[in-house]
Amino acid sequence: FPSHDIPSGQRHLTTIVESMRDGHKLTMAYQSYWMTRPSEFDIEAYFVKLFKQRRYVVAKSDTLRIYALDRIQALKPSSQKFKVPVGFDPASYFDECYGITHDTGVDPVEVTIKVADRQSNYLRALPLHKSQKEIETTPEFSVFSYYIKPTFDFRQELLSLGEAAEVISTTFLREEM
Repeated sequence: FPSHDIPSGQRHLTTIVESMRDGHKLTMAYQSYWMTRPSEFDIEAYFVKLFKQRRYVVAKSDTLRIYALDRIQALKPSSQKFKVPVGFDPASYFDECYGITHDTGVDPVEVTIKVADRQSNYLRALPLHKSQKEIETTPEFSVFSYYIKPTFDFRQELLSLGEAAEVISTTFLREEM
């Protein structure tokens, strides 16, 4: 994407990358959508992720959290140093997740969806998740399975498929949808 197509905190990206490279904490003023004013605190930036035209920084404040760059009001390097824990692997952090929701209270499960033929090609061309497997194909529909955390953002994506998709399993997700 050209940077103008990603409306998310371009001005903070260099500061975050330099912080990760140099191991310096950042002091951040952050305003989530649920707060009336920003909060200021220190973070240790571990990595940056792009999802749906929005950049996020995965960082430790009190715990490891995900912050949208477009909600950062101010950001400045701190003199305090930090080190990413030995063995932390950014590449696998979201392995069992659809997007940017990494809910430690949600376990991954096998999810199976039945998708109308007209939508199946889209999922073949751009899988929802790296665990996607096509387990049945007919002229009318295909069935795809996933091993994934059924987090809020994954459920939203399933709902966005509308009547072209039906959750077959897992039972609690089928009932919710």
